[in-house]
Amino acid sequence: MSLDTHPFAIAASDGVRLSATRIGRPDAPATIAYLHGPLADSTFWTPLTGRLHQRLGNGITQLVYDQRGHGHSQWPSKHEHTTLRRLAEDLDAVLTHASGAVVLVVHSASSLIVHTYAQQHPDHAADLAGLVFFNAATHFRFHDMAMVPSQCQPTLSRLRRRRRGRLDPLAAAGHAMLERRLRALDRQGKLAHSFVTGARRGDPRVLADWLQQCNEFTLTPEVAVGMRSTPSFVLSGELDRIVAAGESARLANAIWADYEMIPRATHSLPHTYPDFAEDAVLRALEVAYRDHQSFPAFEGADS
Repeated sequence: MSLDTHPFAIAASDGVRLSATRIGRPDAPATIAYLHGPLADSTFWTPLTGRLHQRLGNGITQLVYDQRGHGHSQWPSKHEHTTLRRLAEDLDAVLTHASGAVVLVVHSASSLIVHTYAQQHPDHAADLAGLVFFNAATHFRFHDMAMVPSQCQPTLSRLRRRRRGRLDPLAAAGHAMLERRLRALDRQGKLAHSFVTGARRGDPRVLADWLQQCNEFTLTPEVAVGMRSTPSFVLSGELDRIVAAGESARLANAIWADYEMIPRATHSLPHTYPDFAEDAVLRALEVAYRDHQSFPAFEGADS
């Protein structure tokens, strides 16, 4: 079954254009929305969205988008700092284009965007019918992980401080070098064991801001308690060298989510093991169906 895709643009609250694609009809009774991690783009989800479309057809909508500074989305002004709050506002804008019950599927450090979203918009987050986290955690400390080369780790905060001043060109060059370095390591197969990056070069400033924000964020107990009302699933990879399985298990425990570790899976679990990812999303949809009786069962849906 060929994908029924509809590309469109979404205006963020600050005017940045976000590139999105809807798979399926716009008025479906349920939507699966996807949130990719840093250095990736919406194509990260292609293996999973393809499997789900083959399984469910147009009985649901799938909604993918490139986060700002990634893929085909616009780069923000060079004078702007990209914060988790800003990325959460982007998510809120995207979800206004979802229909019916919404299951949000999240990878890697984008889990921190969801935590921030739950803090900023608790009512909107509580309306989600389900959450599925892959390779996620309550916090990310990239200076402790294999993702950022050791020689780059101390420079993130220094480069950030040099923005907007006479040393801004130096900061821009440093950010670009970091982005190129990470992509080169990925092409060489040396980046944290099967870390999948996007095909298009991203905004180095957005990447650096995102990594720096991750170093400063931790899920608070108050936000975790608020997320417990949403049925959630957390999957980790046995061979994930960025987020250890124990870190994902702690997230599952904090938000009362179902937890599963996938043997031999790496940090790009939903991309490289889409069959396991599909099962998790279908479980979330089943829970959403029980909680939202206004839409039909999904088995065999193809229209």
